[in-house]
Amino acid sequence: MAPRVLGRAFRPPGFYFEPGKSVHYRGNKELIFVSIAGPDRRDITVDELRERVAGRITQIFATCVEYKDLYVAVRGEELYWQTVAQKFNSDAGFSDLPWALLKELVEKYVKARKAYHSRPDAPATDLTEVVDRFIALHHETSNLPPSAGLLQLAVRTDPSDANAMSDSLPTAALPGSTADTTDLTPSEADLASVSTEPWPPGHFPSEDQVFLTHQYIRSLHGITPESRNAQDRKPGIPTGHSSPFQLRLILAYMALVNKGPEDTWCLYLLPIAFDDNRERQIWFRHSNRMSKQFQTTKAFLEYSQAMFASGREMTIAMLTPWFIDRPGLDAIGGAE
Repeated sequence: MAPRVLGRAFRPPGFYFEPGKSVHYRGNKELIFVSIAGPDRRDITVDELRERVAGRITQIFATCVEYKDLYVAVRGEELYWQTVAQKFNSDAGFSDLPWALLKELVEKYVKARKAYHSRPDAPATDLTEVVDRFIALHHETSNLPPSAGLLQLAVRTDPSDANAMSDSLPTAALPGSTADTTDLTPSEADLASVSTEPWPPGHFPSEDQVFLTHQYIRSLHGITPESRNAQDRKPGIPTGHSSPFQLRLILAYMALVNKGPEDTWCLYLLPIAFDDNRERQIWFRHSNRMSKQFQTTKAFLEYSQAMFASGREMTIAMLTPWFIDRPGLDAIGGAE
């Protein structure tokens, strides 16, 4: 497929990009192509390519809007973009998109959408609608006073506050999952009963705070070392058949009930099942997208290095390896 055709796929209707200006930064061209268009982009039709690119960019902006409360809380700072990138990459089937590059991509499409708004024939698509919603969120947040620097995502007991928060949470299974995860998503009753303390806890490193802002983890809001005996809020012990979402939930719970402000250890909040991202990608199709919900030993080592550099003395992780060799993978058609 000619590069010009591929480039046009990144210029959907309803956006105006300056002539000669690349949608993506040249130094990251291949990463953008693989993350958005996919490694098989040369093997699909032009129409399929356009649909895929539009769908993936729509997914990015939908994730941005999904975390609107976090955007307001931190005024669109780095923590927000790290969270959006982590969520988007966990649902994606291609190479991970770094948060800084995802942010740059969003800014380019926002600029192109604003440049097109003056045209009377502007088409309305799923992409333009969700981009307009994000632009509105940005404008509203820009008019707010500067953040105090504290991440205040606490839910008050006022019913209107609970309603507002519950309206922003998904009620169906998480994207890419065949398992029923509805019970992991906080209901209105749950939101009204949890603590009003700041969330996530300030003594957790920013890398962990990103994870703790995920919707289905918010059911643990208010869990502290003092509440370790509250059995009604303790997640079930995972088994060999537990979903990765249940593993993530128990890891978050273990960290919340055991880690205090003065502790110098960290528990990695994602289960580790693969050595590297390539191995995880091989399993993507045959795990029904669930391999993306696990992490790699490489990612854990990078996390550990960051923790040690910040003064922590120990890191802990849950290993959940998939014991199958390459011949076994070949036998079920997983080799690529």
